[in-house]
Amino acid sequence: MTMEQTNLLQFQRIAIRRATDALRASLLFWPLILLNACTSPLPPPPPLEKDISVTPTTGLVTSENGASTFFTVSLRRQPTDDVSIPIQSTNEAEGRLTKETISFSPDNWSIPQRIAVVGVDDNIADGDIRYTITVLPAVSADNSFNGADATDVILTNIDNESAPQPVTNHVLYITTGVIEISASKISGNGVASLPSWGYSTDPTEAGTSPGPIIDALVGRPLTIRVVNRHNIAHQFDIPGLFTSTQTLLPNESLQVEITPTEAGIYRYGDPDVVNRSLGLFGAIVVRPANGSKTAWNNGPAYSQERNWVIADLDETWNRNAPAVNVSRYNPNYFLINGQNGFSAKEDTATTLKGSVGETILVRIANAGQYDQSLHFHASHFKIISQNGIKVRDIREAPSVTTINVKRASTAMILFPLAQPGIYPVHVHTAQMETGNGVYLNGTATFIIAEE
Repeated sequence: MTMEQTNLLQFQRIAIRRATDALRASLLFWPLILLNACTSPLPPPPPLEKDISVTPTTGLVTSENGASTFFTVSLRRQPTDDVSIPIQSTNEAEGRLTKETISFSPDNWSIPQRIAVVGVDDNIADGDIRYTITVLPAVSADNSFNGADATDVILTNIDNESAPQPVTNHVLYITTGVIEISASKISGNGVASLPSWGYSTDPTEAGTSPGPIIDALVGRPLTIRVVNRHNIAHQFDIPGLFTSTQTLLPNESLQVEITPTEAGIYRYGDPDVVNRSLGLFGAIVVRPANGSKTAWNNGPAYSQERNWVIADLDETWNRNAPAVNVSRYNPNYFLINGQNGFSAKEDTATTLKGSVGETILVRIANAGQYDQSLHFHASHFKIISQNGIKVRDIREAPSVTTINVKRASTAMILFPLAQPGIYPVHVHTAQMETGNGVYLNGTATFIIAEE
């Protein structure tokens, strides 16, 4: 029998006659692979897709107004060498990535990376367009990761030139997840994985907290199906848009059908303060019916937009849930869009980054139990809405450097990028600037103004 590199991995049959019984000779066929027949090593086994996790992979929405969304990529085990994962948009005229390569090392492999996708305005009335972020095979000197593939991400870019479409459908699954806290860039301290409850758009994936941003237009019917995949009962409401007393037992669902009449940001989630504090919250962003870059119909205009969901959590509640001591709530983590400060300062969907002269509309929803006073450096800004109450005349809007966003409330501001440079946004309470005592790992991000 001859084995060569060209047939090294092919099965060969060898006929063997049983010497112990010549009268009943038979042929036994033993499939063999000669593993060391050639000097070249065998290629590595096919990589497993499960080694790279992408979540969520469906249900994400961007818009031609510049609204962004994000997905998370993580490794499920430690590589022996650096792993680079190229990603690309199948339609850069609809959605663009803020980075084209995701990099993990044996040191940071366990920290999930959030990837922002920004909607692109094509100035064409082409309707809502689906597109895909393709996750290409990984590149690594670790052969078990080299070539590993992962699930692509499907998104929809909402058109802002077209007339409103009849219905927008969403599905939210109530489930469990993990909030990853990254290390301080100064001390290296502060890494933590906090169990949480959250929402996902895929029944097979972990929940995120906050849940996905849901986009809507004034006058366009919106349908949200809420499915309880958790092991305890929950409820669901949207203050200002929808109220329900229905209790969702495990595996039960609720159909929410609304038609928003006012543009703004609305918090959704579990009305129970304990369940909400454990992660069951998110935001709905309602834009003007014509999709214009204005805060509301005929309202103040803006160049870019950001949506912030801020929250606080008590680690002991999250680790002991659902058996929490409701008489004792001492939050030790303060988050913006589910991120600690050192992560939020690098997240393009959170930072106020643009060119000098641009104005950024910031919609804020406070899902926590504590008020948060957000202080912006570099420039004064206009408060144009608080808890749904809008200013009638932009000239009458307060011009300030700090806004106190009350617990369970919402706000909208217009922030001008007035001078070049990098400036902080932080909360005006010392404890809230920390993550479990690690300074600057609380509610914080950056203003980045470029000439």
